[in-house]
Amino acid sequence: MALYNLFVCYQKVTQNPQISYLKYIEDIIEALIYQQDPIPGSIRSDCWLNSNVKKRSDELNIKINELFTAPEIKVKTNRVLEGDHMTLTCDTSLSPHSQTDLQFAFYRDQRTVQNSTLSDQYGVEMAQLKDSGKYYCEAKTLNSNVKKRSDELNIKINELFTAPEIKVKTNGVLEEDHMTPTCDTSLSPHTQTDLQFAFYRDQRTVQNSTLSDQYGVEMAQLKDSGKYYCEAKTLNSNVKKRSDQLNVKINGRCLVLC
Repeated sequence: MALYNLFVCYQKVTQNPQISYLKYIEDIIEALIYQQDPIPGSIRSDCWLNSNVKKRSDELNIKINELFTAPEIKVKTNRVLEGDHMTLTCDTSLSPHSQTDLQFAFYRDQRTVQNSTLSDQYGVEMAQLKDSGKYYCEAKTLNSNVKKRSDELNIKINELFTAPEIKVKTNGVLEEDHMTPTCDTSLSPHTQTDLQFAFYRDQRTVQNSTLSDQYGVEMAQLKDSGKYYCEAKTLNSNVKKRSDQLNVKINGRCLVLC
């Protein structure tokens, strides 16, 4: 219900105090303007509210229509594994018959991962564990007059396979023994991905990537001593993980009784 009051303003010209007159202002905004502090040589107005005169308008019902709905951030699959392509969508609906263009931005853990564009999607080509976090999106008009953000969506990137560990079947390896280092890892449940394994000694490749998780040394020699590690990876190399180093020492055999 709108109300407006009649303001009475007494004005005088500061350079000629003998001139005075009354002025009635019905517009509140103009009345407020007249209350500004005067500057030398300007017109000064003193205003007061004449509470004896009041007028009231009829009611006017105003409804502000929603330009677009509050966005909702969605991911196409509930279970995202390392190396998967992940696509997030900022889903919203424009008001009927509206032809307004919207821009969309995406955030993870309060940090921007994609600045405002006309695309309502954000794609991660090969998801990594570090891509886990709380995501939300923001939709806004091109002039930024209307902005709305979604609720947060917690996304966890699931480990495709555990970090490998290199193992040797026996603690003490003698010359001419058969030595078999193993690159031990576990796939995520219900995953049928094939892995490849490579083996290294002192930063040099001793076995290139194969489907075997073992590296065999038929007759170990002293020169086979060193720091070993292995690498496990998917066939498309989207996910790679390497083990810690394992120091392997080949011990010499005693050929005479001491």
